[in-house]
Amino acid sequence: MSKSKNFLQNLIKHFKFHSGKEGQSEEELEKIAAQEQKVFAFETLLAATKDFHASNKLGEGGFGPVYKNIAL
Repeated sequence: MSKSKNFLQNLIKHFKFHSGKEGQSEEELEKIAAQEQKVFAFETLLAATKDFHASNKLGEGGFGPVYKNIAL
């Protein structure tokens, strides 16, 4: 089981236990997921990965290549 899937399942269990209502826990989980999403301008990604240079590529996953970045 992937680490992120396991994390989400644990969150769901937590909300089901504390809320007592399955529907309410799903809404709360969606709110948390929305807060965790990060959106970056493409120019910022170019700068952080040095134009997606091959030396910054860490590997490739199901969603495409993964790059390390430099702090801006």
